[in-house]
Amino acid sequence: MQKLFKSKIFIFILGFVSAVGITSVFAYSLIANDVGFTPLDTHWEVDNVKDALDDLRSKKNNLQYYLYLDGAKVREIPSNENLFTNINCEENTSGFNIDAWNIYTTGINDYCKVYFNSLDNRIQNSSLLEVFKDDNYNNQIFKSSSLRQRILLNKDNRNTIINDSEALTLLDKKSTKVPTLSSDTNVVYGSRYDATYSGYRAFDGNNSTRFASPANSVNGNYIGYNFNKNISVYKVYWMNPTLSENIKTFKIQYYDGSWKDATTTLTASNTSNSGTNTIFLNDIYVGSQWRIYIISSTSSGYVNVVTVQFYGVDA
Repeated sequence: MQKLFKSKIFIFILGFVSAVGITSVFAYSLIANDVGFTPLDTHWEVDNVKDALDDLRSKKNNLQYYLYLDGAKVREIPSNENLFTNINCEENTSGFNIDAWNIYTTGINDYCKVYFNSLDNRIQNSSLLEVFKDDNYNNQIFKSSSLRQRILLNKDNRNTIINDSEALTLLDKKSTKVPTLSSDTNVVYGSRYDATYSGYRAFDGNNSTRFASPANSVNGNYIGYNFNKNISVYKVYWMNPTLSENIKTFKIQYYDGSWKDATTTLTASNTSNSGTNTIFLNDIYVGSQWRIYIISSTSSGYVNVVTVQFYGVDA
């Protein structure tokens, strides 16, 4: 047994980690190059898997951990990494017996059955935010449809991210948005005053232009965009013009074969000239088209809007 491992030993330990509804697949890879090392030499009675792995690594300085997300290697975990210190393998902290030979031969799964059955309570919200704010993890989340589903298309997880200013800034940066437009292609709107005030003017990136309705065409008018793919919008923003013809009451709607409400009738919090409004959607809705459905304005005859933006996640 002492000479069993004469070359590199690859130990793959699979663990499932969940953050308030987030279930991600992680794997640790330990590499041992020491010729005389035999896993049977090491035994632990510990409360969590990481204690055993840290002890194993401390005995052999060349051991390394690697983090995997959905099967893709993300990065090496430094020796001072604190992210996983509270990953307990059992629901209680009564401890369990584990040795290096069993880690290698049977894997960690046999020691973590209770852990696998209670994924949703594994990591607290603060840890979810820590993962989301790490560029290495964040890039994987946006690339992986399964991770987006579990994190960004999960109501509780997404609201945790939205309610943290730093995480929200990162989400906004990587979200799906309406591009800068120079024509009405893919713009959805009810009726316009004339070509100068056409729908795309709300998406042209120019605060000196605006979308405007005809006279007496406020209630039932709308302005939005067809993404031509399913999007779950979490935030809607618009800017008022320097006129007293601003959106007052409205709904946010999405299209999934028919137009549906993502909100009840709301009143704009800022109806002042050049004021801005931001609406967050706390529930998950998925549609290929999104719009602001206008019910009333601060003027009985017209409604105008300078800039509109929808922030969403590919679904």
